[in-house]
Amino acid sequence: MRSASLAAGVMASLLATAPLAVAQDASMSPTELAAVCVPPAHSSRGEHALRVAGSQDTVPRIVLDKRDLLIITGGTDAGIQLGARFFVRRVASRSPMYELQPGNDIATDGWIEIIAVNDSTSIARVLGMCGAIYVDDYLEPFAVPPTIAASDAPLDPDFSDLGRIVTGADGHTLTGINEILVIDRGSEQGMQPGARFAVYRDLTANVDPLLAAPAGTPLTAIGEGVVLSATGNRAIARIVRARDAVRTGDYVAPAKK
Repeated sequence: MRSASLAAGVMASLLATAPLAVAQDASMSPTELAAVCVPPAHSSRGEHALRVAGSQDTVPRIVLDKRDLLIITGGTDAGIQLGARFFVRRVASRSPMYELQPGNDIATDGWIEIIAVNDSTSIARVLGMCGAIYVDDYLEPFAVPPTIAASDAPLDPDFSDLGRIVTGADGHTLTGINEILVIDRGSEQGMQPGARFAVYRDLTANVDPLLAAPAGTPLTAIGEGVVLSATGNRAIARIVRARDAVRTGDYVAPAKK
């Protein structure tokens, strides 16, 4: 954590500055705003040199919000330029749910813009937030996921290659129409932007045994989605049709090729 005096010194020594603006990004549609908050389909888990060191405030804090000016541990020597935008992310633990394997997921806390920079340190304003921003969050280059329209043609699902829904936006377990989620099928499984899939639920595996359907009950159709981006074994997708809330752990069946 940086002290208040160090933060003030950093700002005073910056070589380039840009005007401040309100911490919001009005240029994006609601769908795009939802998409940027989803955990990335792929993210490096290695060392990240660019991190949030603190805020330019009178007292040190760990949890930051859109009113803060963030101090970033990197400047022009690290390739940061004035006006550059970055995602702010962290590794967050996730408990096992719906038979999915436990593990560490990447949480997107928000996105920022560099408004001042010198050779070793930068100052950023918050453009948007998906949740609280924390000291030691790391930075990755910002890009708005592409907008992809879904087809209205009938979908013939392939039940031989079922996947699962990993999470919704900002770690939500329930997702609705036009909302964003992550599935455990990516480019390695043939998923590409624009690929369609059906969503199904196993009613025999209800969390409450008293509400579970009898054994042998077939999977129940819940809705459909379209892939926005894919890499490795994950894809970011949008729900385009649903008759119930889509849940973490629901099955996804890609369209037959």
